Formats: sequence, C-alpha cells, structure tokens
Amino acid sequence: MSWYSFPLAKKCRVKICTENIWTVDPEIKKKCPWVCSHVQEFSDYIDTLSKIARELIFYVCLDVVHTSPIGDNPAYMMKYLGDRVATIHMHDTNGVNDTHSPISAL
Repeated sequence: MSWYSFPLAKKCRVKICTENIWTVDPEIKKKCPWVCSHVQEFSDYIDTLSKIARELIFYVCLDVVHTSPIGDNPAYMMKYLGDRVATIHMHDTNGVNDTHSPISAL
C-alpha cells in the first residue's frame, strides 16, 4: 500500500487494520513474539502509523488465538488498545499450527 492511498481510505471510510502475529524461531522450533505481538508495541505501532499518515485510519485487528502462544491475555489487550481495536479475528486452532479453522471444527 502506498502512502498516497491513505486520503482515499479516509474518504471511503476504510479502516486499515493490522493484526498481532507471532513466528516460529527456526533454531529452537518454538513460537515467539513478532510484529505487534505485545500490547505496548502494538499500541505504539498503530499510533506511529497514524502520525505518519496524518490520518486516523490505522486500527487493530486483534487475533485472539495469536495471543495464547506467547502468553498474552486477549481481554487485557482489548482493554489496553481500547478505541484502536476495530475488529476481532476469531478462529480455532489445533494448538500447534495456526490453522485458522472454523470455530469448533477441530
């Protein structure tokens, strides 16, 4: 996405959301934090993007399943992020891989 599309997003009332994610450390083969995994970093990231764009168009898509592998609490994250949260991403998982299965399909 280019910076020049931000005014168009605002004009069309589009909220640009980013999601909390984790990664797997290839050396130890364990899940670990990555971009916007922790609530303070996520908050700062969204606020910084909004400052750069000079528009309030960046928001949080909180993936509640992505909070578990790194020990974060989704309720705390929602409370801390407050108005930055535009949507919640819910799905089921097998606890090993990020399967994005329909809820209760496993």
